[in-house]
Amino acid sequence: MNLPEIEKRMVELRDEISKEDADLNAIETEINNLKEEKRALIDSAEKREKMLADAKEFAQPIHTEKKEERKNMEIREIAALPEYRTGWLKSHMGIALTEEEKRSVAMTNATSVIPVVTAQKIFALIEQKANLLNYVDLYRVNGAVTVPIEATNTDAALHTENALMDAAPDTWSKIDLNAFEIVKFVRFSKSLMKMAIDKFEAKLVEKIADKIVAKVEGYILYGTGDAQPKGVNAAQTWSDGTNGVDWAGAAPTAAEIIELVSYFPGGHYQEAKWIMNHKTFFNRVYSLRDDAKSPLVREVGDKFYIIGKEVLLTNSAADDDIFLADLKQVVANLSEDIVVERSDASGFAYNAIDFRGSCVFDCDIAVPKAFVKSEATLG
Repeated sequence: MNLPEIEKRMVELRDEISKEDADLNAIETEINNLKEEKRALIDSAEKREKMLADAKEFAQPIHTEKKEERKNMEIREIAALPEYRTGWLKSHMGIALTEEEKRSVAMTNATSVIPVVTAQKIFALIEQKANLLNYVDLYRVNGAVTVPIEATNTDAALHTENALMDAAPDTWSKIDLNAFEIVKFVRFSKSLMKMAIDKFEAKLVEKIADKIVAKVEGYILYGTGDAQPKGVNAAQTWSDGTNGVDWAGAAPTAAEIIELVSYFPGGHYQEAKWIMNHKTFFNRVYSLRDDAKSPLVREVGDKFYIIGKEVLLTNSAADDDIFLADLKQVVANLSEDIVVERSDASGFAYNAIDFRGSCVFDCDIAVPKAFVKSEATLG
């Protein structure tokens, strides 16, 4: 299978998961196999590109497909070609293209169509840098998407032998995720444009991934849901003593942290994570001890845990905001259709070149009660 076929099958499997008679074990096995096959294709493409770069003395390009065959290629297939990647990068760097690269770029009719390998590198770096995104229920579907969620689930009941069984009145609801565009400008000094192609790609990938992560995680936490994604802070109306805790002083006490845990639903506790920024954690929480003088915070390797639950530190959290959350109840869609465009005009006075990176994202809350919050004053 090629990359487009793998991605299409992954979307089909996501739809199958919601079916009552779905064979989840078989689906999980197939998803894992598809992931491995996808990684192998990406590794193969990268290896092929490196071999091409090392073989600059050859005048003829390795690809010899007939022009008639390439005319019928889809844009996604063109974007997966090694010569399209090098041509795309060169066009953004202001470097002359080979004839093969010119033809590949011309077939898309727009240099904003990002090469498949470059897009995959951006997403790989997003996953590596993201503290929250890796824990939400994440989809990767271009445009809007509808996700089925369980609305009511009745308990199991005793059954009298040979008696007629009635179907449980379970119901399903849905979350409609829209297509909100996230846009960020990245400025490169013209001196940086003289670097090697691979280094330029790595720097561009890093800068775009950094900006996307910061914005996406900001929405996961604080999106209002009003003409924008809906995040954790908007999951409920926070109330001291029910789903939140107001601090009595300038910082929480150990008892207040434990009280917050008591308001968290037991059914979601296995997936619970603490969320706060570095300042709040180290200034307000790190030194807390219980009545037995035992520290609330434990360190295991490079991770921190409070009462056995991992702490996720993110700059996207506001000062003095502390969430305990089952992030699996945040349903999100991050489109793989990333767009990168170049502009010389806006950076002219600075002897720089601007790049505009954009992607499509939305998120919503599946189970609002799966989140609790603590701060100095809720609301």
